[in-house]
Amino acid sequence: MAEVIEEAIVNPYIGKEPEVLADELYTINQQLKGMNAEVKGVEDTRTLIQDALLDYKTAHPTCRKVGTDTCTVTFNEETVYNVTDWDALSQFICENQMLSLLYRRVNNAAVKELLAQGTELACISPFTQRKLGVTKA
Repeated sequence: MAEVIEEAIVNPYIGKEPEVLADELYTINQQLKGMNAEVKGVEDTRTLIQDALLDYKTAHPTCRKVGTDTCTVTFNEETVYNVTDWDALSQFICENQMLSLLYRRVNNAAVKELLAQGTELACISPFTQRKLGVTKA
C-alpha cells in the first residue's frame, strides 16, 4: 500500500505586519474589482445570448435542443411557484402541519428581534460569522 504523505499548507502571510497585510489585501481587492468588471461584461453577453435562444424556443415551441459540433443546448422548462398571499399560505401550513413547504433557513433579523424581546429559542444556536471590510484610504 502506498504511503500517503500530507504536506501542511504554510500561510506565507502569517507573521507579517498588519499594515503590510492591509496594503496587500487592498491591492488584491483592486485586482478582483477589475476582474469582476470583466466577468460582468461576459455575463451580460451570456444573458443576451440566452435570451436570444429562449426567444427562438418561444418561436419554435416543438424544438427541444440545438446542436453544433461544439455543443448542444437543451431547452428545459419547469413550473415554479410564487407566493401571492402569505397570510393564506401561513394559515394553510399551520392548519395542515406542512412545514415542508418552507425553505429551512431562519430570518436573522426576525430571530434577533425575538431574542431582544426576551423570547427563548432553545432550538436555534448562534455562530459568529467573521468578515473583513476594506476601503481605500
